Amino acid sequence: MWRSQSDDERSRSPWLNSVTSTWPRGLVLGGLVWLTILAIPGAIGVIIVTAIADDPGFDQHARLKVIAMGISICAAFLATGIVGFSAWRYRTWRALAVTALIGTCWLMVNYCFIYILVAEITDPRNSSSDIGAAAGMVILSVPTFVVTATMLGLGAVVAWLWSRVSHDRQALS
Repeated sequence: MWRSQSDDERSRSPWLNSVTSTWPRGLVLGGLVWLTILAIPGAIGVIIVTAIADDPGFDQHARLKVIAMGISICAAFLATGIVGFSAWRYRTWRALAVTALIGTCWLMVNYCFIYILVAEITDPRNSSSDIGAAAGMVILSVPTFVVTATMLGLGAVVAWLWSRVSHDRQALS
């Protein structure tokens, strides 16, 4: 049986209604894609470390490793700017601050996972990798937040400039 829209709204919690009215679906989906892209450089790094640990001759292809890592990091920066751009275009200013926090937390979780995994691959007898990962997370959390917020802000500034230029073009014609 089909329910009317009012029945759907009554069955939802007030919190869910506020989230769905505040966050556009396109921005949420773009954010999920962004978080996936942020995890790619770490995955490539783990693959490279695993290949080096298995085959010492793999180190001969250093140029390929640098290119793969560089492309994935550039993609992460570009995706961060695009998310900032879309947050500005959707006029969800609060999304920039919350997205910076979410991105920072996601990067820190990836950092700890990669740190512990690489430590286990390179030296399985080392039992202090979790302590090193926690210390690195504490040290790197603020710079990571600053870089993430800056890239989101740059995307928002580009969107703002874009809207100004398009508005000026419309005024001239």
